[in-house]
Amino acid sequence: MKKLSGGKIAAAIIGGFAFLIVLWISLIVSIFVLVEVLDYLLEEDYVEYSYEEEYEEEYEYPEWDEDDEEEKDSDRKKKREEEEETDRWDDEDYYEFGNDIRDDLSYQLTFEESYRNDFSQEGANGTVTVEFVYPVITGEMVNLDAINDAIYSEVALVEEYVAEAASYMTETDEYNYMGEAYVTYMSEEILSVIYVEYGYFNGEFMESYVRCFNVDVQTGMILKNTKLLEIDDAFSVDFRKRCERQNGEIEALDYFMDQDITECLTEESSLIVFYTPLGMEVGFNYYDGWVTVTYKDYEKYQKQF
Repeated sequence: MKKLSGGKIAAAIIGGFAFLIVLWISLIVSIFVLVEVLDYLLEEDYVEYSYEEEYEEEYEYPEWDEDDEEEKDSDRKKKREEEEETDRWDDEDYYEFGNDIRDDLSYQLTFEESYRNDFSQEGANGTVTVEFVYPVITGEMVNLDAINDAIYSEVALVEEYVAEAASYMTETDEYNYMGEAYVTYMSEEILSVIYVEYGYFNGEFMESYVRCFNVDVQTGMILKNTKLLEIDDAFSVDFRKRCERQNGEIEALDYFMDQDITECLTEESSLIVFYTPLGMEVGFNYYDGWVTVTYKDYEKYQKQF
């Protein structure tokens, strides 16, 4: 083994001391940095910071106002009702012609048939027939006979109309007219009866109408249809929108301005209005047909009678 010289030993000792000194200095620097970090972390502002306290200082909670909450609840309820009104346009909400016959009232209703095919005395040409099903009221009702006569008068008017039209026909022409009655609403306050009528000339569709009778059962009066609802141009604009939702596109209505619809809805000869279990059916007859719309909310348009 080779022995180290005295100079090399001295150099090794000095190098060792230098290493220890550097290590000591590094330790002191590390302790100093650590102390500085701890001092920063332990500063009073940082330690006492609270999110909840700061949030409470910036945000002031409103005082409880019961009246205001009720008003907000009312607004929310109204909004939900409007949304439901918009979303509930499906077929089951629309009226289809049918009878609403009741047997628990002070009066009753039955149906009878009328058929006539001889109009020669009125100067009719060709083959002419008029068939009707009409209602007859029995039981207790003020002005019972007068109401029955008024309801049946539609049959007599049609026969007169058909006879006049047939006077312009030839011997080979054929004109068939038929009407069916529906009792659409029946209570101790209101009775509604309608006729749905169709005319055919030589086997081809020619015309169709809906005629309606609304009776105030308490007074025994036939109500004037134009006095039942408040109708103006705004009503007609809404009617057109409802009609499109309920019935789809009706080409004939494209030729009607809103004012034209108002006129049809305010003329006794063209207006269709009657009560149903769903509310009220409103519409009008035009030159070769008719259209109606279901109004569940009819009461807001209703006149007092």
